[in-house]
Amino acid sequence: MELDNPNLKKESANEKRARLDKRNQRAQELRRAETEQERQARLKKRNEKGRAKRKAESPLETGQRLKNRKIDETNESQEHKEVRLEHKRSKLAQESLDRRAARLNEMRIQQKHRLAVESQENRSARLQNMRILQKEHLANETGDDRAARLERLSVLKDERLAKETPEEKAARLKYQSTLQEKKLAKETSDERAARLKHQNNLQEKKLAKETSDERAARLKHQNNLQGKKLAKETSDERAARLKHQNNLQENKMAKETSDERAVRLKRQCAFKENALANETPKQKSARLQNMSVYKRQFAQDAVLKVVNAEHLHNNETAPLIHQAILKDKVVKEKMDKFHHGMSSIESTICIVCSEKFPGTKMASLSTTCIRCYRDKANPKLYSSENNMNPGAVPNELQVCDINWNFLLYYRTKTR
Repeated sequence: MELDNPNLKKESANEKRARLDKRNQRAQELRRAETEQERQARLKKRNEKGRAKRKAESPLETGQRLKNRKIDETNESQEHKEVRLEHKRSKLAQESLDRRAARLNEMRIQQKHRLAVESQENRSARLQNMRILQKEHLANETGDDRAARLERLSVLKDERLAKETPEEKAARLKYQSTLQEKKLAKETSDERAARLKHQNNLQEKKLAKETSDERAARLKHQNNLQGKKLAKETSDERAARLKHQNNLQENKMAKETSDERAVRLKRQCAFKENALANETPKQKSARLQNMSVYKRQFAQDAVLKVVNAEHLHNNETAPLIHQAILKDKVVKEKMDKFHHGMSSIESTICIVCSEKFPGTKMASLSTTCIRCYRDKANPKLYSSENNMNPGAVPNELQVCDINWNFLLYYRTKTR
């Protein structure tokens, strides 16, 4: 070797430079005179020698080599850099597909090997440097470059997703969810508002471009996901969801203008008419049954509210909802009007059937109701002689008098 020669150790810097220049000149002359086959054989031999050397070196030696190469690239002149990059591009353009695949595979192996032995500090510094370079690159790219980059990334993503296994997909989604939660936990209110605004703009652009078939497929997919989600939720989760939806709806309706309200009501009417026109007999039966249950529950709640309001009329510790009903002037006026109207109605009793009800029509100049007056049988159908008089109302049925309170509540709230 040259380093073992004792004469070379004594040479000066100028002599060394002259010797190296002479050697490089002689090597250039030999390269000009060599044929294409000799050139290919020389490059192949040099590449094999380089690969064997890189494969045998330790991780520390690899890191030092890359560091030195980076330093050399930083200190090189602009002309030399352009020549080197042009030579590299031409070389990559001429390589075959097999050679390219082998080179990329070798680069991946080296990358994994280097990342496996790097320290936490080096990793943080490398990622920070990559982020800075990425921002600079994205800031300088043109519209065409950005479109080409996004298209290339989309193709690579589709290929990668098509090859991944269910376990890899689950791990990827879990990792993405973890990153998303961390990112959302750190964002400020302004960042959140900007993010939601950007998402809304993208969503509007996407919806504006979709076709009718794509829209139908999207709505069907959303309905399937919603159905699966609702099937798994508990009663507490359902109550919380409905409460949250009601709050959002109230806030939205409180802020809407008269024109927006008119548009919303018109859209709701059109949607309802379309739904009623397209529903099947089975759906109609289910809808009517649900409405009956809802009305019955609403009536029971209304009765309880009015009864409690009457019993707690003079109680200062009454619930706020009852106090609000009694303090409402419109409600109070209607209640007074209703009581006055009810007091003007005469209640009579039939001596045959013992039925009593406000405004019962009696036969002229008689104390018998029209039904019993027309009954010519002996004994009469609803008479005591026919065992049709139930007697006094038992205590269990006296609660039915609450219906009067419901009528009062209904008149005061719906008129």
